[in-house]
Amino acid sequence: MENFANSANFSQNHVTRYTSNDNPAKRKLIMNTPIIPLFLRPPAFKHDDMPFQGDAFERAELAKRLTGFLTRLPDGGVIAIDAPWGEGKTWFGRHWHASLLNEKYRTIYIDCFQRDYVEDPFLMIAGELVELTKLNKSKTVGSLLKTGTKLGATLLPTAAKIAVNSAGHWLLGKTDLADDLAKAISDLENDAASKLEDLISKRLSSYEDDKKTVENFKDTLEEFSKEKEEPVIIFLDELDRCRPDFAVKTVERIKHFFEVPGIVFVLLMNRKQLAAAVEGIYGSRIDSNAYLAKFVQLSLNLPKKLGAEEHSPDDNKKHCEATLSRYRLLGPSGRSDFVSDFGSIATLLKMSLRDVENGVALYSFAHPLNQSEVVAAWPIALKIHNPDLFRRVSHHEIEAHKEAGQLAKHLKSRNVANPWIFDIFIALHACGLGDFQTQLSDEANQFVNGQGRWKNPKTYMSWLFSRFDLNV
Repeated sequence: MENFANSANFSQNHVTRYTSNDNPAKRKLIMNTPIIPLFLRPPAFKHDDMPFQGDAFERAELAKRLTGFLTRLPDGGVIAIDAPWGEGKTWFGRHWHASLLNEKYRTIYIDCFQRDYVEDPFLMIAGELVELTKLNKSKTVGSLLKTGTKLGATLLPTAAKIAVNSAGHWLLGKTDLADDLAKAISDLENDAASKLEDLISKRLSSYEDDKKTVENFKDTLEEFSKEKEEPVIIFLDELDRCRPDFAVKTVERIKHFFEVPGIVFVLLMNRKQLAAAVEGIYGSRIDSNAYLAKFVQLSLNLPKKLGAEEHSPDDNKKHCEATLSRYRLLGPSGRSDFVSDFGSIATLLKMSLRDVENGVALYSFAHPLNQSEVVAAWPIALKIHNPDLFRRVSHHEIEAHKEAGQLAKHLKSRNVANPWIFDIFIALHACGLGDFQTQLSDEANQFVNGQGRWKNPKTYMSWLFSRFDLNV
């Protein structure tokens, strides 16, 4: 993992600002104070980097197994790697793609969300395939370009739609139209009908030609795939973030035009969101999962190890620790209580890996926290999991303290790493439920008094929650 000292945003790892009045000792102290960055972008991955470097979740082994599976798809097919947003599908896809490149596979990686401005998804995929044939010096370059161009032309709109706005026509009909204006509208309608008939006639007469165009394109694509024993692998990422019409049309185009032996598609997607796109196009009465099953031969969930107990394997804890390391927020021992506390809560609240990154960013934003670092996990978890509840607790709404206290009790009952943190907040929220007129438990009272300057639980909670009242 890249630390901030090597980051493009933080080329120096010491504070260098000081005034001319600083004495040498103070100047030395300031210059040697480590910077805690407010935000760090995840390191960008390049194809020439080492694939799966920094792999904390055994994704390299998964990619190896899937690569072996590709050889068992002689007729091609579509594989879906399914996971919610923020769980590392893109990271896995890009690294698997890079490892395939290293093994001399013919492979393409397409970010569909960056390309959904294209008129038709066919052009997006076919264009990348033409580039791949050029890169591999394939003898099919010319024929694939020719057949692809012809097929692409048949898919584009052939004429602008001609229509008369019925509402506008009705309004015009209520006015005292001159005879020539009324006649013009009538001629427009007749002309539109005539043009539509001509268009339909042309499309019917070209039907057989269009069929041959599709067959010729597929034949050329199959010829390219057979130039090597290994299949051609096409990664389609971010499909579920595209416009619903573009996303649905993409999977349909794969089925209709790219279903060729030796061509394998890997869809990196959130199936739930893509199913919603299908329903958005065809209506809520359609069985969207059954519809997608027609296009996807194998759907796999991106695995994630979860375990809220203190010593159980947990990918949220791993990712929390790795992200803290990038921010240089780990203690001298290389460990942090925040890892076990926030990692456990993130698992119990079903947070994504991206949520964990946002939690570490909030933790960084809030520094310095002094002694309150040990309880930072709870307000950060509330902020990410339920921003509205966090806001209402910050305003000390009585019902919010009741809801937050119940949630804390529920999580404590599920054997989290450090239950004493929940004891503190269960007591604080109970005190808030009584409008801070009731007494804290001895343990919570001792903790608040140990924080220093806070006179009562309300002012302490107001300060603590305000430290995280930022948008990530």
